[in-house]
Amino acid sequence: MKYFIYMCVVTLLISSCKKKESYFLREVVSNEQVLLALDSKRSPLKDSLLISLPNEYQITINNLNLKYLDIDYFINKKYLSMVSEYVVYDKASNKPIFDFKPYLMSKNTFSIVIRERNHLISKNDAQELLTKYNKRKSLSNLKNGDTIYLISYDKFRKDNIKILKELRRVDDKIRITTSCKGEEFFNSHDFKIHW
Repeated sequence: MKYFIYMCVVTLLISSCKKKESYFLREVVSNEQVLLALDSKRSPLKDSLLISLPNEYQITINNLNLKYLDIDYFINKKYLSMVSEYVVYDKASNKPIFDFKPYLMSKNTFSIVIRERNHLISKNDAQELLTKYNKRKSLSNLKNGDTIYLISYDKFRKDNIKILKELRRVDDKIRITTSCKGEEFFNSHDFKIHW
């Protein structure tokens, strides 16, 4: 009987923390720019360029007892490592976020932008996009390290169904991992990316 009461109390404590720990995540069709880049370290193939599509999310912390929050990124069912394969930016300051602790102290909504750093596109596809959006630029004049701003993602998304349809074939996702003060375990939730 003591064991039963103990388990009921523990379950009640855990469930109450989960309710308090909640955060609200909303995917946003971003107005950030789609980028093309030439980087020989990241795209060693001579017939490809990097394309960076911004994934934007609004996050609201609903519980100030949240002590830990982290974001992991999965593309083509592969876990990507932060910094070398993707970067999370604070949209307001356009600065990389490496630690979410400062955001956990406020119930203000904040926006993040996640950019993959290794997504390749063929030079032919890149030239088509360049012709469509930025006629003044040429791939032949592109030097290593150069970046071309194409168009905002919200407009790109309307015009390039074929590219996005290809991305949507695999369930790409982000994983949010959290923990409350006083907890020794972590909670993880996956969210599908809606390209």
